[in-house]
Amino acid sequence: MTSDAIEQSAEPHAVADAAPETDLVHALCELTAQVRREHDRARAREVVIDRLHQENQALRRDQIDSMLVPVRNGLFRLHDALCREVGRWAPGTPPPVEAVRDLFDAFADDVRELIERTGVQPYDVAPGQRFDPVRHRVGRRMDVDDPESDACVLEVTAVGFERGDRVVRPAQVVVGRFVADREQ
Repeated sequence: MTSDAIEQSAEPHAVADAAPETDLVHALCELTAQVRREHDRARAREVVIDRLHQENQALRRDQIDSMLVPVRNGLFRLHDALCREVGRWAPGTPPPVEAVRDLFDAFADDVRELIERTGVQPYDVAPGQRFDPVRHRVGRRMDVDDPESDACVLEVTAVGFERGDRVVRPAQVVVGRFVADREQ
């Protein structure tokens, strides 16, 4: 075979070999461009997600703050009333006991009203009721002679609060404990 024949027979293979390389380079360029576009889209999504998260956090802070406005305003009123009452008493002169009792009762009513504004209601517990571990918390136990008073509420020392059917704070109570031979 002559050198011209060898060159002629090699050229079709060279052109054929060049075409797959060109196709591969072209496909690789397209793939690179597609990856860049997807990366840009992902970056744009991240920006949107971050912005939405910041807006959500701001709305949540505003919502919590607006829920606290009535409680905060009530606490301001309570603070002002306490300061007013302290200012009415002369230094070194104790106020009458009955006045202090009435004042504390009024303050307790104000605080109860503030608590109720949060959606929580006080519930009644009467002496004689059976101890309920969901609705009552034992403050202390007291020995009793009557077996009927065993595990019963004898006294309520702190009011319980609930929201709907859910107990938020159990009432603190004194519970009877029957002791059969107390006299011995």
